[in-house]
Amino acid sequence: MKQTAVTFRQAKGQRKLAMLTAYDATVARLMDDHVDAVLVGDSLGMVMLGQPDTLSVTMDQMIHHSAAVSRGLTKPLLVCDMPFMSYHLSPQQACANAGRLVQEGRAQAVKLEGGRHFCPQVEAIVRASIPVMGHLGLTPQSLHSMGGYKVQGRGREAAQALLDDARALEQAGVFAIVLECVPAPLAALVSRSVSVPTIGIGAGPDCDGQVLVWQDMPNGGGKYDLLTISAPLITRRHKKDNDYKRFARTDAAGRAEYYAGLDEMVRQLYNCPSIVMWVPFNEGWGQFDAKNAVRLIRRLDPTRLIDHASGWHDQGVSDVKSLHVYFKPYRFKPDKKGRAVVLSEFGGYNLPVAGHTWNAKNFGYKGYQTPEALGEAVKTLFEMQIVPACKSGLAADVYTQLSDVEDEVNGFVTYDRRVEKLPEALMRAIARELKGD
Repeated sequence: MKQTAVTFRQAKGQRKLAMLTAYDATVARLMDDHVDAVLVGDSLGMVMLGQPDTLSVTMDQMIHHSAAVSRGLTKPLLVCDMPFMSYHLSPQQACANAGRLVQEGRAQAVKLEGGRHFCPQVEAIVRASIPVMGHLGLTPQSLHSMGGYKVQGRGREAAQALLDDARALEQAGVFAIVLECVPAPLAALVSRSVSVPTIGIGAGPDCDGQVLVWQDMPNGGGKYDLLTISAPLITRRHKKDNDYKRFARTDAAGRAEYYAGLDEMVRQLYNCPSIVMWVPFNEGWGQFDAKNAVRLIRRLDPTRLIDHASGWHDQGVSDVKSLHVYFKPYRFKPDKKGRAVVLSEFGGYNLPVAGHTWNAKNFGYKGYQTPEALGEAVKTLFEMQIVPACKSGLAADVYTQLSDVEDEVNGFVTYDRRVEKLPEALMRAIARELKGD
């Protein structure tokens, strides 16, 4: 059934709602049968364009991505974010830009951040027959005035203000309200206090639905056993992945859903020329029955390589012996099954650059304080371990990682892509050594 703003609102109290972000037609097609709504979020600035926040996203960019997503959808409601400063100045400005998102971007509803102060804008857009979704709590467009990405609604006054904002938006005509980074008890209170659905993201289980950024989606299953997931990094021992309890995959419906999604993904992406290898599982996260995954992929696409369990737990059935090595020096050993050996993760040396990190956290496998120290360590790592391994038969190596990713400050480039931590000449010299030039 085709979802509309009306059917979305009518779901309140009847069933839970599911919403995901998408930024292109390919991903939208993968979602078409599985969610109630798809959001083209201004998060595209961060997850697709490499920007440090959402503030630089333009109307033209939102229109471009919304139109692309619209070509991949037939059933979910398509909601598009109104970017920073596209509705802030006046109801007239808000109405004109919302109209562009519908007319040029093919959106079926728009979402805007803010509470009571923006009710005139909401009312104007609704009068123009364009459905509006509200957004309260952590509103990323206001990160500077909020002092960063922080939980909102803490304390009696802040909680009451958020509740008042929700009621005001309801009166202004929104058909739903996103609650982001709000304490779960407050989100539950808001959900009970308004007649429109609340869609949570970091707001607890009592909202009427949930939204996730596509790139943040977890691989389904139960709560993972840390020992199962992490032990092979130290012990090098691999477990049989048909032990569903050990791998937290006891839900038969969840396992079936995974394979339905895998089938759909391979069929959908088969013609993408940039794909050189299928990797259905990584480091045991969500892994189960990897032999079946290999059989399914091989039947759908016999042309590409398969790394069935990147890092671990190796079931011995893929085209490569895939290794993740961090805490021990790497020495090449041929695979007993005759497969090509791939060092699919190594390195992870970290160097935080002040003013160019996601937050104050600092994750990596070995830390350095200066670019010079980092460069010397990386040079030594390649000269002493990777180059000799390549000469001995290592087929490929993948350094962790090209750029910082949120808390993981172990890239060669900072999170905002503005600082290169290592000189180009050093990396070119390493590349020439690996090639044997």
